[in-house]
Amino acid sequence: MSRLSGLGIAKRLSLIVATGAVLLALANAAKASPASVRSRRGEIADRNNATDDELGALTDEVTATVAEEQQSMDRTVGSIRTLSLLVALIGLVVLIALAVPLARSIRRGGPHRRRTAPPGRHVPALTGRAVRRRSVRTRTAPTADRA
Repeated sequence: MSRLSGLGIAKRLSLIVATGAVLLALANAAKASPASVRSRRGEIADRNNATDDELGALTDEVTATVAEEQQSMDRTVGSIRTLSLLVALIGLVVLIALAVPLARSIRRGGPHRRRTAPPGRHVPALTGRAVRRRSVRTRTAPTADRA
């Protein structure tokens, strides 16, 4: 609306209102005495033409201004969409940047986890290596045979 204020709307509207007031006075005079207005037909036609020209020019200027503002709004919407996509893409990159080290630390075990031996070391039979017998000392309860 700021651009519309510079179009001289008030000046044009005051001209249109003044013309309307003159035409209303002529219409009231014609109602009272039609013969008194017949000589002013040319003046009425000239005022109508001037009013029509002013309204046409005003309509053209408003239409052009509205078209310019629409183009400006379309550019703004396009730039906001681009900015939104850019922010979403940056957020996705940050999310991936945080997820990759987290996944690696879970998979490998971080410094807070105790490293364990691979499974084959605890159960040699699973690795296909021969199992060595070791002497196993166990505590057994004394039985009647031993006592």
